[in-house]
Amino acid sequence: MNASSVTPARPARKPSLTGRIARTVLQAILILLLLAQLYVWRQGGLPIPAFAVGILEEHLQEQGLRLEYAKAKLHPTGRAVLTSPRIESLTYPSLAVSAERLAVRFSLQRQEKTILRLDSLALDDAKLLCPAELTASGNRETPIRDLHLRAGPTEQGWKIHSLSFQADGIKATFSGDLPSPPPRPPDVEPVSWETGLINAAKIISLAGSEAFQHLEHGWLQARTVLLPEDRIGIQAAFSADAFHHRAGIRLDRTAGRAEFTLDPPEPDATGRLYLEVKNAFYRDEGHLENARVRLDLPPAVLNGTLPAVALGITAERVSVLGEPATNFLLEGNTSEDHLAGLEWHLTLGDGPLRGKANLDWKRGQGVVSANGNANPTSVLRNPVLRESGFRFDVSFSEPPETEATLRFGPDWEPVEADMEVRAGACLIDGVAMDSARVAARWTPDVFDVHTMILQYGDFRVAGSYWNDLTNRDYRFHYRGTVRPGHLSPWFESWWDNLWEPFTFNGPPPAAGIDISGRWGDNDRILVRGWGSGRDLHLRGVPVDQLEARYEAGATWASVTDARLERPEGSAEGRFRYEREGLENLSFAFSSNLEVQATARLLGAEAENLTAHFQFESPPEVSGEGRLFPPEGNRPHPDSTLTLHGRTENPLSVWDLPLEALHLDLNLENSIFTVNSIRGGFSGGEFDAALILDLRESENRLAVRGQLLDAEFGEGTATLVRRIAPDTEAESIENLRNLGGRTDFELDIEGDLRDSASFEGPGKIHITRAELGRIRLLGLLSRLLDLTPLRFTSLQLNELESTFELQGEKIHFPDMRLSGANVRMEARGDYFLEDRDLDFRVKLFPLRESPLPLVSTVIGRILEPLGHIMEVSLTGTLEDPLWRLPIDPRRAFDEGEESPDRPRRTHGPAQPFGN
Repeated sequence: MNASSVTPARPARKPSLTGRIARTVLQAILILLLLAQLYVWRQGGLPIPAFAVGILEEHLQEQGLRLEYAKAKLHPTGRAVLTSPRIESLTYPSLAVSAERLAVRFSLQRQEKTILRLDSLALDDAKLLCPAELTASGNRETPIRDLHLRAGPTEQGWKIHSLSFQADGIKATFSGDLPSPPPRPPDVEPVSWETGLINAAKIISLAGSEAFQHLEHGWLQARTVLLPEDRIGIQAAFSADAFHHRAGIRLDRTAGRAEFTLDPPEPDATGRLYLEVKNAFYRDEGHLENARVRLDLPPAVLNGTLPAVALGITAERVSVLGEPATNFLLEGNTSEDHLAGLEWHLTLGDGPLRGKANLDWKRGQGVVSANGNANPTSVLRNPVLRESGFRFDVSFSEPPETEATLRFGPDWEPVEADMEVRAGACLIDGVAMDSARVAARWTPDVFDVHTMILQYGDFRVAGSYWNDLTNRDYRFHYRGTVRPGHLSPWFESWWDNLWEPFTFNGPPPAAGIDISGRWGDNDRILVRGWGSGRDLHLRGVPVDQLEARYEAGATWASVTDARLERPEGSAEGRFRYEREGLENLSFAFSSNLEVQATARLLGAEAENLTAHFQFESPPEVSGEGRLFPPEGNRPHPDSTLTLHGRTENPLSVWDLPLEALHLDLNLENSIFTVNSIRGGFSGGEFDAALILDLRESENRLAVRGQLLDAEFGEGTATLVRRIAPDTEAESIENLRNLGGRTDFELDIEGDLRDSASFEGPGKIHITRAELGRIRLLGLLSRLLDLTPLRFTSLQLNELESTFELQGEKIHFPDMRLSGANVRMEARGDYFLEDRDLDFRVKLFPLRESPLPLVSTVIGRILEPLGHIMEVSLTGTLEDPLWRLPIDPRRAFDEGEESPDRPRRTHGPAQPFGN
């Protein structure tokens, strides 16, 4: 640089006075502004002019709202801050939005005139207060709290920079653009801010009551975007650890996303929601695992109710009442009226199950129906059904065809269920079936199986079952063919007792039965019905055909219109058995069946009564009565019996052969009365009557009867064989060879406890018999052979006598025997206990006389009478002693009186004559 290029410095100019004054004023202004700024900062802003707040309040009031606040400040930056603001509805003062602070930034805008323009809005710690009138629960609620908002207007509307709040169990954040509503036609009145606040409160409260208040650790993030044609797109993502609903629904580990489109000016919406749930539970009855949910929102108006949606749910596994299922699919729709229509499908056990549901979500009620070929065995054993009164334990070998409908009342309480099952082999409460068709209805009070068709082996039953679940009353009805023993597990011991007398060998009996009672109270059981069976046993008696109507209770059983057929005949009757108090059997019947078979049908009393009767062919029998258990060895005094019997064919009574029998018997007050017993014996006819008084104070037997024109030898042999079964066969044969005919009469009475008490008259007449063949008379012939008469044998063929039973002896006052060479007259006694004889006999040789008739026992004790002498007869029938009044020229072995054997006497024989 050279010297010439350097410019010399100019001296500084002093400021003018004017400049110094201006600078001083500017500095003073800056200082004042700084001081003012410090003052405004220290005071928190300048008070907002009253006219400005009044403009805001007036504008809100026009929209149906009222503004309250604690303080209002205006910052120099143009931001107005309201402390503790509260905006509430004029219609519902309890409906309000309150916050800790509301900050609004304004700027001046000059168009036609200077106005304030809102640039931004900030709301801190706000909450929504809803009165009871607008909530779903009917209580005051705070559905939105901890709300923070940063927003500002744009040319299209509003921009939400950030919005966060908490609604019960969910925390939510939101951002995005919201367009201004389009202008309304002039004739449409715009919606006021108050109306919008009221509708928003209803929607938020409803959503909170149905969902948000039951969320655990819920999280929601949403944003909006502006779409063409002023539409708004909403995108959201959400998750929750758990979700609970008062209907018994619980979701675990839930996550999802949603996309919706809003179409102003009406709040129309369309969109879709996707949801994934790890586990979903409905009470203890249902469980979904790894479920996926899709909700489609068709065009719907958001007017304060839940919108209509289309629903789709799939799940890998489902559990229904403890029964696992797979391949679950559900499709459905809901309406704005809280109604839902659903269709679903799953695989339960080895078969598919399809169903429908129509639900009212608001009232908690609806109808669920299902049909398919699923196996419900495990479901039917669920404790829920057991606690509800479902009594039967049912299991199926193969999946049955099933149709079911379940109706829910308020709060999802089951109120009615209908079910129909058509099954193959199954087990119903312990009873096996080859096939079954059951249709039932359940309510909390009644379980009604109104259709029940069961088949097993060779029987088929159609019936019904009704059970009052409140008091346990039941009624069971069936009609068809059945083997009663197969159904025993369904009933208590009375059922087996009812059928114990029966054994069904042939086809199953046909029956109709109606059983009513109360579970746990056997005294209330009542059974009515009819039955018809073939080829069976009743009390061990084979029966070809049996028909009857019957009734039975806990302590009684009655059979009416009973008809029984066997090869030999039939029987008809009615019977009633009672075991309450004093056990008894009453009956009336007629029969031409074999007697022992009939007796076994009637019971032990009848068996005892007929035990000693044997018939060659069945008699005709009829009777009626009422029998009580015997008291010791005597009938009960209240037992009654009327019995009529008739047979014209051979029979045996107490091993005594008869040729015919007619019997009329009565029992009353422990007295057996046989008014007439007629029949045939040993070729003759008998007619008798007897009274057997078995009262403890009496115990007497009276017998009156006669036998006419019977074979004497044959009849006597039969009686001896019956009375003395140890008699030698040769002696029986000798008696049979006597031949002859006899008439006999008897009228005796005595105490059964004392055999010596029997007394009464009798009469016997024997004709055309070879009485001389009797050993007793043969000894007399040998005795007479020692006399000058020289008898070699007595030819006697007729006997006639009356007699008197006198306790221990039989007295014969006027016995007469006659034949071709002799007539005898005798008088004496026969002692029953030791069989001793004590007679006086007169003989009238070579003189014929008619033979009187004597009793059958006189054949053992015939006394010869001498014509010119009187003979005494003593000893016993087995060892008789004859004594003549003259000395014999010789003795003979039989009849010799040994000096070592004294004569047995019971008193002197009475002389003949007067």
